[in-house]
Amino acid sequence: EFEPALSFQRLATRERESLNGERARIHATELEVHYGLIRQQETIAKLAAERSLQTAELRAREAELARASTLRRVLLFGGLAAATALATIIALLRSRLTTERRLRTETQAARELAEQADALKTRFIGIASHDIRGPLTNILHLVADIQSERPGPPDSRIESVISEAQRVLSLVQDLLDTAALETGRLDLNRKLIDFSDTVRNALATQRWQAELKRQQLTYHEPPPGLAQFSGDSDRLSQVVSNLASNAIKFTPTGKAITVDLNLHGAVLVLRVRDEGPGLAPADIEKLFRPFNRLSTQPTGRETSHGLGLSIAHEIVRLHGGTIRVESNPGRGSVFIVELPTA
Repeated sequence: EFEPALSFQRLATRERESLNGERARIHATELEVHYGLIRQQETIAKLAAERSLQTAELRAREAELARASTLRRVLLFGGLAAATALATIIALLRSRLTTERRLRTETQAARELAEQADALKTRFIGIASHDIRGPLTNILHLVADIQSERPGPPDSRIESVISEAQRVLSLVQDLLDTAALETGRLDLNRKLIDFSDTVRNALATQRWQAELKRQQLTYHEPPPGLAQFSGDSDRLSQVVSNLASNAIKFTPTGKAITVDLNLHGAVLVLRVRDEGPGLAPADIEKLFRPFNRLSTQPTGRETSHGLGLSIAHEIVRLHGGTIRVESNPGRGSVFIVELPTA
């Protein structure tokens, strides 16, 4: 009985051990499967992390490539813009240099023409001084002698010759003075003079014109000795003669012309008042410019070449004085000359 029991015990033990081994194998297998799943999950997680990292790196590279591409485009467009700007600047500089060369050439040509014109002007002044003014002066003296030697009333034909010769001589003198003013060669011969005597003598040379138009030319002079100062009597006589001649030209027949000379403080004030048609504001603005024609015309068919007042203005200016006009259309004009005595 012992043997069968022992055999059974051994068999049971073996079965139990076999069962335990199977269970252990199953458990081991389960552990291996579980471990494999864990390893697989870890691998998947690792792969996911690596993929995420690769994706991030890829995105970073793409962003870097995009920035590089943008930078290249900026540099490309900037380079093109810079090249365009540089080309534009170069073109402008070339155009400017070409313009400057052309202007220099034109300026040189204009300078040469101006020098030629100055040479011609100088030649004209010489011709006018010696070949025109001299013979005209001689003609005036000869005709005046003939007129004085003739018995009876003056010959109107001789008076016409004298009038025309004086007109041409005055024009020649004005042209000479204008040329001298333009070249700055009009000099004053200053010395102590009595301006009242200068005015009186200048008016005496114009009275015959006033008498032809039956005009009354009146001079109100200051007391003796009050009009003395340092000036060029010949040039100032030219100013007075021009103002008186203009007043006679533009004053109708039978009207009056009044000349007043007064001393106000240290300033001599000469007024030449006429009863002419007056001056428009537009005429007053250009009155003292050379070669300007006025809208008002002389009343006795006289001529006016537009030089006398510009010359008078410059002569007065060289004396440190001023000349102006007060006038309204239809109310006559007053020319006012102010000369400092000190």
